[in-house]
Amino acid sequence: MVGTGDVFGAVFFYNYIKTKDASSSLGLANTAAGCAASYNDFKNFDNLKEDVFSRYN
Repeated sequence: MVGTGDVFGAVFFYNYIKTKDASSSLGLANTAAGCAASYNDFKNFDNLKEDVFSRYN
């Protein structure tokens, strides 16, 4: 199972490499980890990108 720390690390690393903006990367990673923590079924991860962007913006 994917943990919230795994999600946080992957989203932060990817976004930071892409943007070089630590603050924005932290915010996005925190939002993604929060979404992952709210899931009670692995199938929900299919919606992670949409859930993160709907909550982050």
